[in-house]
Amino acid sequence: MPFTIETLMTVAALGAVFIDDTEEAAAVVFLFLLGELLEGVAAGRARASIRALAALVPETALLEQGGHTTEVPAEQRRTLSAVASSCG
Repeated sequence: MPFTIETLMTVAALGAVFIDDTEEAAAVVFLFLLGELLEGVAAGRARASIRALAALVPETALLEQGGHTTEVPAEQRRTLSAVASSCG
């Protein structure tokens, strides 16, 4: 069973306390908590970016069949069907 980061940080802090280096134990705990905070902020920003990207998905598609173009809901478009696209 692999060790978790929480287990390793606890062992490091307890080891520092055991050898009478409480400042080092406090530094280990502080840096671990700071890292957890920054990880949470980064994860939140990543989730927001993914939501913003998902909002850009078009709701309709221009389907080309037999030389004619018709607008259909994007969910009804089949895989490998010919669609028209435009810039912008």
